[in-house]
Amino acid sequence: TLSHTGIGTPVYMSPEQIKDAKRVDVRADLYSLGATFYHMLTDSPPYRGETVYEVLNQVLNEPPPEIPGTTSVSMATRQLCRRLLAKDPDQRYPTARALLDELEALDTQPARSAARQEPSTAPQAGSRPKSWPLGLAIAVLAASLPMLLAAMLSDAGKQAGGPDSSQREA
Repeated sequence: TLSHTGIGTPVYMSPEQIKDAKRVDVRADLYSLGATFYHMLTDSPPYRGETVYEVLNQVLNEPPPEIPGTTSVSMATRQLCRRLLAKDPDQRYPTARALLDELEALDTQPARSAARQEPSTAPQAGSRPKSWPLGLAIAVLAASLPMLLAAMLSDAGKQAGGPDSSQREA
């Protein structure tokens, strides 16, 4: 989307983007990334409604949804997702770099030892482990961060008085 516009997919729009698109910063992108992350982990967007207005109302007024306790998502990952979906931008990660640091810290934590499975309940060859959505979600988040960083640098240049693309000579 263009900078300072209200265009977006409602289930992934941050509250501040809905209220006043001219006042968004990278934390709005991090919210959208959190909504995508939530969707990947739960197979459902964080907010659902029959109309766009129902969804927008939920994004603005309902607390961020919890990831159901029945999933294999770790508590640290749940907290990361919840922080990304915070209504108040000041409660989110301040930068994409801060989020990346958190993801790297999660990646270096020792993995829990796998419980022994009975032969009759062992996964069949070629089947996905239950935790595959988490790995995929982290991979997508990590792949998205360079784009967010590039967008931040581009915005910082424009705000510092850099030339606007519409003002450049041909």
